[in-house]
Amino acid sequence: MPMEKHIDLVGWLHVASGALFVLIAVFAASILSLIGAVSGEPEAFAVLSVIGGFVAVVMGLLSVPSLVAGWGLLKRKPWARMMTLVLSFLNLMNFPVGTALGGYAMWVLLNDESRRLLEGGPRAYDQLPR
Repeated sequence: MPMEKHIDLVGWLHVASGALFVLIAVFAASILSLIGAVSGEPEAFAVLSVIGGFVAVVMGLLSVPSLVAGWGLLKRKPWARMMTLVLSFLNLMNFPVGTALGGYAMWVLLNDESRRLLEGGPRAYDQLPR
């Protein structure tokens, strides 16, 4: 598979993981509010709604870098490579899916051809003396 396809796949995987994280945030906030409503206690509803909202905001904010990095890779922005590498390093700690995504993204983005495609530099073998 050409490296362009790998870069696109890494971009889409980051967009998908960011979007999934947003959905989980909304779901968690909804569940906590629902539990508070079902309890019948106004204080429980208020507290769980605030906690759910806080959790949703934090999770939503944590998903933004992944969405931005994925979009940047898909648009071949030079800054997206470094941003995705940093996120990939952090993802290595999220076993097992984050580890797989982080490892794959690092393999793709640390490749010389990927560097050239994203940063516009010459290929490594083009610089060798002839």
